[in-house]
Amino acid sequence: MKGKLLTFLALALLAIPAASPYFLPGVPRTNDLITHLVRSLLWGEAVSYSGLWPRWSAELVYGYGYPVFNFFPSLFHAFVQLIYQLGLPLLTAYRVVVYLHFLFAAATSYWLGKEVFGSSLAGWGAAVVYVYSPYLLYDAIVRGSGPETQALALLPLLVLAIWKASEPLTGHRGQRGGRRRAVIFNLHAPEWVVITAVLFTITLLSHPIVYQLLIPIGVWVLIKAAFGAKRGELGQTLVGPALGIGLGVMLSAFYLLPAFVDVGMTQSDQAISRGYTYQTNFLTWLDMMRWPTIPADPALINPPVVRALPVVGLLWAVVVIAGHWRRSTRSQREIAVAWTAVLFLSAWLITPYSQWVWDYFPLLRLTFYPWRLLSMSALATAVLVALSMKMIEDRSLRIKDWANFQSSAFNFLPSLAFTCLILISSIPWLYPPRLSMPEDITMAYALSQELPPLFIGTTTLGEFLPATVAELPGKLPEEAELRAGHNPDRLQPAEGLTWTRLDENPIDARYEVVMERPLTAVYRQFAFPGWQVWVDGEVVPITPGEPHGLITFPVPAGNHDVQISFTNTRARWLGGVVSFVALVMVIGFAIYSLINGKWFTVGGRWRERAAPSSIQNPQLLILWGITAVLLWLFFSFVDTPLRQNTLLAEGIRGKPVITPLDYAGEVRLLSVEAPTAPVAADDEIALTLYFQALRDIGVPYHIGVQVRDADGFNWMADDARPFDWRFIAEEPWPLEAYRMEPFLITLAEGTPPGTYKFHVGLVRADTGQTVASHDLGDLFVSMPSTGEKPLEEGMVAAAGAASENLQLLGTRLDRKEAAPGDPMRVTALWQVLAPGAQNEFTLQLVSSGGEVLLSQVETIAPLYPPEQWGAGDRLRSESLFRLPASMPQGKHTWQIFWGDASVVVGEVQVNAPERSFEIVAMETAVGETYGDVATLLGLNANRETGEVTLVWQAENETQTSYRVFVHLLAADDAILSQSDGEPVQWSRPTTGWLPGEILQDTHKLSFPDSPDGLRLRIGLYDPQTGQRLPTETGDSVTVFIP
Repeated sequence: MKGKLLTFLALALLAIPAASPYFLPGVPRTNDLITHLVRSLLWGEAVSYSGLWPRWSAELVYGYGYPVFNFFPSLFHAFVQLIYQLGLPLLTAYRVVVYLHFLFAAATSYWLGKEVFGSSLAGWGAAVVYVYSPYLLYDAIVRGSGPETQALALLPLLVLAIWKASEPLTGHRGQRGGRRRAVIFNLHAPEWVVITAVLFTITLLSHPIVYQLLIPIGVWVLIKAAFGAKRGELGQTLVGPALGIGLGVMLSAFYLLPAFVDVGMTQSDQAISRGYTYQTNFLTWLDMMRWPTIPADPALINPPVVRALPVVGLLWAVVVIAGHWRRSTRSQREIAVAWTAVLFLSAWLITPYSQWVWDYFPLLRLTFYPWRLLSMSALATAVLVALSMKMIEDRSLRIKDWANFQSSAFNFLPSLAFTCLILISSIPWLYPPRLSMPEDITMAYALSQELPPLFIGTTTLGEFLPATVAELPGKLPEEAELRAGHNPDRLQPAEGLTWTRLDENPIDARYEVVMERPLTAVYRQFAFPGWQVWVDGEVVPITPGEPHGLITFPVPAGNHDVQISFTNTRARWLGGVVSFVALVMVIGFAIYSLINGKWFTVGGRWRERAAPSSIQNPQLLILWGITAVLLWLFFSFVDTPLRQNTLLAEGIRGKPVITPLDYAGEVRLLSVEAPTAPVAADDEIALTLYFQALRDIGVPYHIGVQVRDADGFNWMADDARPFDWRFIAEEPWPLEAYRMEPFLITLAEGTPPGTYKFHVGLVRADTGQTVASHDLGDLFVSMPSTGEKPLEEGMVAAAGAASENLQLLGTRLDRKEAAPGDPMRVTALWQVLAPGAQNEFTLQLVSSGGEVLLSQVETIAPLYPPEQWGAGDRLRSESLFRLPASMPQGKHTWQIFWGDASVVVGEVQVNAPERSFEIVAMETAVGETYGDVATLLGLNANRETGEVTLVWQAENETQTSYRVFVHLLAADDAILSQSDGEPVQWSRPTTGWLPGEILQDTHKLSFPDSPDGLRLRIGLYDPQTGQRLPTETGDSVTVFIP
């Protein structure tokens, strides 16, 4: 007993560093931690009004309800609630559960290694490599997926149960009777079949990852059976696991069957339509070998995401097993072959080469993430490491008694070295960026995490929203009551309807209603299978209301008793019956085994031949556990190349040094990683920017990137994020940390060689306004696009028109309709047929009557001389025009001419505005001219409506689209209100004004109650440069308001 207690203590010590990120100030900044905290809170609420296994959460989605628990298993949330009910704050309970998961993972993997190989040393090796496997750490610390971590903690025990259930009894090898005898044989020792069924159910009800794991587990059992077939044990090997897993599926039917049936009634296809599919989540072999960014930097709030194999443990196992292969037993070789196959199969299923498998297995597709199979690769590595430790121990036991000290050292030193090696290699995962969060999670906090229209119901895309919901309704009028943790009345008020609420249960509501006339009542929960309504004890039909999909039902005039309940459907009832039958079978098997005295008494050949272990003293395990804790403490308090804060006053340690660039006093660009060598136009260009906030930021920002030439043209086609980019919302900009913004830039097809600049802007996510921008270092494009490729979307093929060794492949207009003064962009994609091609073409805009309205000679590649062109080069020309203000109305045609060839590019409909040249009445005359562009004749101001109408008269045509600003000033020049934008509510840019034209430009301001000393400051400015147009009195005009 003492030895077991010491072993448990050693494993408890081993789990401390793994769980440590949850016991420091704040919590790890993860993808799903908040989601599962909220679900845990709402699970407790749902249990209080619907029973032990809830399916509907009435509080989610503005209080209209959401069937999240019908589709996502919630055993993890029940576990958190159990700890929460002990009196701990919810977040504290979550922290405790995370530690218990790591402890349980250590214990189950230790048990697996020890039981299979009969060695504490093997068990310790399995525990270390499994608990500190990159995927388990990633899942708990980076993703924050508590349910999946719980399932992975159970996985070694499930595999152990299957392993034991698959082994025949000693002395029954080769018995006649075939498969019938095998079935009977296994039923005589059903304890591990029962345990397999129970563990499979618990694992599945923790997380559906078990769907994926059935494939590698099944392959392992088949390989094991193939080895057993040589000894006449094929049927005996297969029956136990098949029966156990089959019973587990039946036990889970109460959850599985309704989930599969009801999913067709939801908007689950949203996940696919938005690219949330398994096809986008494969990893390459190289991806699985990567390591996190070193050093681990707590100041970086979004380090790259790495999903990797346990490479260090795997290398250890390969070296040791290979070195001991000749001296290994047949059983050891079989285990090595089988689990190596599991390892490679699991890893291969993560790669794009396995997509055909995913295409044909629906259960796999439901899990979305192939890389979840890294968990099985981690367990396979743990088994192989346990085998390697057993081989080390077996070798030491061959040493004679006179070398007992040498024998002990032979075991102790490699085990200590292995523990240190695995812990050190895990350091980059143990220091994640952190997030502040209250320990007490209230209903108000939980509901504030919903961000409609997508992030609702604790799901990313609202995929379980009922299919009948075409539009989300507004918030409940009783929102404050809901946030306070109460259950507001969901019956919607209607004229002629009065009622008394008899029960506050939102999914079993009862009312006494009085109807002045027949009407359709509305209960403010989404209609979904399971909802039923009774009026005076009679079931009435439910019709989902349009467009919100709420429960509506008819009620006749008079006094009535109404009951609205969320009940079982046929699928839920049938699933419950199947689970009950399975439970009876499991109990029956267990009782049968107890009656016959077989419970855990029948041994088999499943364990390695028990040799005396050289690790007789479990205090050695304590020593290794203490070593793990001490290593973690060392790296926590001492800066090393593996962990240190790299944010310095002058920049970021190890990153390119630049002169920091401020963006509107909000954020500062600290460093840039960009190509310094020339690139080809077809290359994918990696750009990484590092920003730090200069002050507390109260608005959401994101970073926008363009690749511009000297004329300001943007040549970037796409700025995708790298696969390892760690998503982070626009809001988190902590002052003592920094964030990275990585981009993978694709240039537009045909971008000509030349020098470009990265144009980086700080953009408000809520308004789309670019607050500030800077041009960064040069990008040198040395090679043009080449090869045969399909035209990009939106480009019209030019039907092979060619001349002068130059072929026009396709063209595109940026718009089909325009007004005089609007800009237009004409894109052409060319391909060089042979050297000597010309570098110019003529672009014309021709009216329907044949009149040439615009004509301009354009250069295809100004910085790429034709003598350098080679056959097959693809070059893009971008021509920007501004339609003259005098452009006549009508449908006009763009045409391209070069050599003796011509192509019609497309048509544009020019819609000329209604123009006025008559001066209108004005309360206040001004008469100030801005440059040579326009004169402000006067204005009309209405204090009651807040409208100020400026009267402009155009002086000359201009190529610059100026904006108007109007400031309402107090007597001390303080700005009380302002308006900014293009004239006439953005409908009449100054580029479309004709000389002498009169325009009335209305702006909305907020006037104060006090009328004294109010003035208007009015001006025109260039939004590209910020330069204001001058007047005789300065760069604006100030007008007193009478």
